[in-house]
Amino acid sequence: MNARVAAPIAMALACVAAPSRADATADAEAAVTKAAADLDAIGASDCPALCKALASLETATKHLCALAKPGDEVDQKRCSDAKGKLEEATKKVRAKCPACAPAPPADLTNAPTNPPTNAPNKPAAVDHDGVSDSQAVGGLYFEATPAVRSTHASRLPLFAIGWSPLRLVSPPRLVALSVESAFGARFSLRVDGAYGRHDGAAAWEVGLQPRWFFIGTFASGLFLGLDARTTHVPHEGDVLVNGWTLAPVLGARLPLGRTFFVGAHAGPAFALGKEPTHRVVPRLDLTLGAWVF
Repeated sequence: MNARVAAPIAMALACVAAPSRADATADAEAAVTKAAADLDAIGASDCPALCKALASLETATKHLCALAKPGDEVDQKRCSDAKGKLEEATKKVRAKCPACAPAPPADLTNAPTNPPTNAPNKPAAVDHDGVSDSQAVGGLYFEATPAVRSTHASRLPLFAIGWSPLRLVSPPRLVALSVESAFGARFSLRVDGAYGRHDGAAAWEVGLQPRWFFIGTFASGLFLGLDARTTHVPHEGDVLVNGWTLAPVLGARLPLGRTFFVGAHAGPAFALGKEPTHRVVPRLDLTLGAWVF
């Protein structure tokens, strides 16, 4: 083929390729817009659909950025805008369905397909309403179990119902039950009541305890609380408390599968009334319970 014939053919191919590339970029940009719109249209409680739509948006964004020419301001802006949409959508989905919404790669065009083999053995953080499953304090990690994380894929527990067996061991030996309500992932309010017999007379107790989970979540974590309660014992005998007390407490809750948990807290209880003669007594509680979703 001589030069006279080759030159027109090359020009024709270039003219065909240019609009073809432009069409592909336009289609990729439209796919990103459609994926973002589909994601916005899904209900907040439909986690499987949200995860699928977010994956579609991520795929469309990767495709659009792969078509972007290096140095082309228009193409790079399209890619940057798509990344912004993906980042914003990921944050929203992570707040609703944390277990299925990984953070987007920093560079979608050059993201590695396989994780590095020498990556440090560090727990992966998954958000629950802005709170991660694993958090570091002084180099130590507190992590919820896989069973609890799979439960959290849709939502956190709303209530916790518990029984405190230690109240049957120490005088005045009361049967104690508690109900704890979650307010978000980090805060809760526990109300408990107890009843029993002491020296032939009825004895009872009522307590209120707000809690703040500073590591982990309401379902599995470490917390600080303020325990306020009143104990009524007609005949003191060998009891440590009879009357109002206020106790700052430190505690922890650990899951036992998807439904049950064990928790404990302890702290000094300060007597607020005139009785008994002990002004400061230890407050120790062990709770076996179950979550209500």
